Amino acid sequence: MQNVTELRRQAQQVAEAGSAVAERAGESTDIVDLFAVSPVPPFPLETLPQQIRVFANEYAEQSGFDRGAYAFCLMIEGANLIDHRTRLKITQTYSVPAFQWAAVVDPSGGGKSPVMDACAKCSAPVYQEITEESARQFAKWKTAADACVRSEKPPPQPPWRQRLTNNTTVEGFADLAASTPEGVNLRVDELSEFVGRMDAYHKSSGSQDRANWLTAHNGGSITITRANRRLFIDNWSAGILAGVQPERLATLFKRSGAASDGLLQRFLLYVFQPMGDANFGAHVGPFTDINAIALYRAIERMNGNGQVFRLEYSARAAMQDYVNDSRTVAARTASVRFREHVSKFSGFLGRLTLALHFIDAAATETTPEKEVPLATLERAKQILLVLYRHSESVYAQIDGQANESMSLVRAAAEAILARGWHAFSRSDLTRYATNWRDADQVATENAIDLLIEFGWIIDITAPPPPGKRGRRSAGRFAVPRIVHDQFQHHAERIRSDREERRQAIKRMAASRQPG
Repeated sequence: MQNVTELRRQAQQVAEAGSAVAERAGESTDIVDLFAVSPVPPFPLETLPQQIRVFANEYAEQSGFDRGAYAFCLMIEGANLIDHRTRLKITQTYSVPAFQWAAVVDPSGGGKSPVMDACAKCSAPVYQEITEESARQFAKWKTAADACVRSEKPPPQPPWRQRLTNNTTVEGFADLAASTPEGVNLRVDELSEFVGRMDAYHKSSGSQDRANWLTAHNGGSITITRANRRLFIDNWSAGILAGVQPERLATLFKRSGAASDGLLQRFLLYVFQPMGDANFGAHVGPFTDINAIALYRAIERMNGNGQVFRLEYSARAAMQDYVNDSRTVAARTASVRFREHVSKFSGFLGRLTLALHFIDAAATETTPEKEVPLATLERAKQILLVLYRHSESVYAQIDGQANESMSLVRAAAEAILARGWHAFSRSDLTRYATNWRDADQVATENAIDLLIEFGWIIDITAPPPPGKRGRRSAGRFAVPRIVHDQFQHHAERIRSDREERRQAIKRMAASRQPG
């Protein structure tokens, strides 16, 4: 048996190795504030083209709003601009479009509207050009029709093309969709108003409105019948980008029985990171907006009726694995509402992969290949891993459930800061972090994964010897130096609170001694 001195020497070597890894981790690492109300991992900007990254970084620096929120909205704007009839064929019988239903989640005043407005101006010229061209065609038709004498048949009226609206009534949206088969998009400041109006439009037709909007998530032909009026629509589809406050979203679920039809579960969710300081002197480059606008113009030029794309062989195999894994996760999710949302992730992956394929081509001004590569699908998976955590946070608030894993994450963070760890073992958490000793193994494993995703720790566990299975219970982890630098004030507060508690216990013990 090794003596104590030797064990201490080995432990010191491991600690020094952990510190070295932490030092090399890079000061640019995004560290999530675990003491915020809803800590979530940052959006992976590296998955998107330079035009989007530059826009997101520069506008975030100036406004203080979350750069990931800018990137998320720009990505959704691009996805929804793609012709809604364009499909990614997953199997012989199953295909998905690129357009999305998405919502940015933040309390009132947190920056949803300014971020959405800033991103909207990038695609606005494209939508405006489409509408202006329709206006010109209509003016030409009106002139020709007015010039016809009574005996002449006027020329056919051209369809009115408009790809963006804020009209959330089925009737108003249907009029636009009937003449715009490439798809119409909605931009809504408050999702709760959209859904609430849908439910309350008429007592007799509210449920029909929900059914019609559910159909619009996938696209396809439909006949809308209202007030003795029947309208056939070749492609009934809607791309949606909305803002929503978490408490209002919880009210929607409670009031509308949202678990019954899955309408709200079809929305990708992005939770804002805590607001930073505004810096109005921060530089926004002269070409930042120009390059972003050019990206959306390129997407519009690539659009065409009924384009079909396929996954390359390796990407299709990876997609199959993802579908099976997402079903496993959904089956083991206790919350009914969150389970229904997780079950949509396989569809989210196909749609997001096709959207990234187009956005990539637009960024390089090339024609998108008919086969989508594995690398594109892997980037979509990386984004969805982050968005899964965002959804997990939102649905935990909606259900009013205590999140055991997040409690363990915060307890681990407090132990890391209070004890000044630069490297530690799993057993250290069991000894020093609140509630870790008695916690469920699934919850502790999830907490470790979250700490890694949030940038707080780096897994430096040595690989198991050949023929042996590694055990996470014996894990070893390093802490990047930036964690201690960035959250020093929390460390001081935690140490102060613990010392105050220790002294109070000491005084209590003294008061029980006989005088």
